[in-house]
Amino acid sequence: MFEIDYPWNDTGIVGWTQLKRWLFLPDYENPPSTRQLMADFFQFLFACQQWRVFHYESKDKDRVYVENGGSNREIIYDADVYKGNRTWDFVINKRHWLDRIKYAVFMYGAWIVLSIVYLAGITRISLLGLGYIIACFYFFWYGQDFLTKQVTVMLKLWGYLIYYCFSVIFVKACLQVNDRV
Repeated sequence: MFEIDYPWNDTGIVGWTQLKRWLFLPDYENPPSTRQLMADFFQFLFACQQWRVFHYESKDKDRVYVENGGSNREIIYDADVYKGNRTWDFVINKRHWLDRIKYAVFMYGAWIVLSIVYLAGITRISLLGLGYIIACFYFFWYGQDFLTKQVTVMLKLWGYLIYYCFSVIFVKACLQVNDRV
């Protein structure tokens, strides 16, 4: 097996093992856990799905759906908001338990994803987790006002979070590669 002598292998500093783990530096004696990549992957998957929903909402503003869906254009400036809308409003009038589930998914889906990102930042002590915590504090600072931003701004901010998640997974995967001959 071909081993690279990393400069951080033998430093003689007290607590260096914990610092190597926190910085997610590769090591042949104590390699980083691959289970950390699994959690990052699922976090990345959930953030991408939420980004896709935001993207559909902004892209198809004037599209009219055939199956009782109506259009996605903004109705905030219309005089009669519900004029001609054949779809049941499950946000104001909840008929049964399925309406309550739909309400929870659509109103709190982004916050559930951000909670997963926050948990990913605090459960694994590393320098890369600090970026997750900073991003979550930024989004939580706005609260529900985040969802009232312009769609392009919201997509851009969510895209930055996805790029960071992808970068973390890529860096962790690159640091875990063992060179074997």
